[in-house]
Amino acid sequence: MAAAPQAVQGFRQTLSLTAAASDKTGALTAACGASRGGGVQLSGTFTATVLFEQSIDGGTTWIAKTVYPALGGAGVTTATATGQWKFVCGGETHIRVRCSAFTSGPIVVDTTFTAGSDAQAAPNVSTPATVSTATNSSLASAATSAQLLAANSARKGLIVRNSDANDLYLKYGTTATTAESIRIPYNGYWEMPQPIYTGRIDAIWTADGSGSAIYTEL
Repeated sequence: MAAAPQAVQGFRQTLSLTAAASDKTGALTAACGASRGGGVQLSGTFTATVLFEQSIDGGTTWIAKTVYPALGGAGVTTATATGQWKFVCGGETHIRVRCSAFTSGPIVVDTTFTAGSDAQAAPNVSTPATVSTATNSSLASAATSAQLLAANSARKGLIVRNSDANDLYLKYGTTATTAESIRIPYNGYWEMPQPIYTGRIDAIWTADGSGSAIYTEL
């Protein structure tokens, strides 16, 4: 039996940056641990360029880390002014904040990592839905709209194949036309996406042929 997830407390780390740094010396470096994300705040009066970085190998190699403004907006990997940003931890081992260029300061860096769960926690895997019955049938090709399926509140899925040389069009509802968004070419098939539509479905072909719409309703 898998162990239950264990809560891991969040943590905070601060540092004042006073010079440009090319390595961990003079930079704020924090291990992500089991955290799933956090935030970083820059404060103070400064003229500098601050880099946000990440490492996936324990702090040996560093690459740019995208962070997002706390109030919304496009992601960035550098900053030249005070502000607050948030980030997600998704496989990296460490986060680093450093100056690539420094004129004056200091820059107060305050990072907060949110609580997470330990690495031994059981993965959250959902069980795929299953069905035990299926209805197989077909509808002959026609250049006029016809009902493919009546409404069925118990419908769990639908697969349709077009065996006709002409394109087949399906409509969620009545009276299909050749302008519908669901188009199935010759020998092509279509599988209903989620969420499952349970209402009536009509069908029409661009021309009357010798094939049909062969379907399986789950």
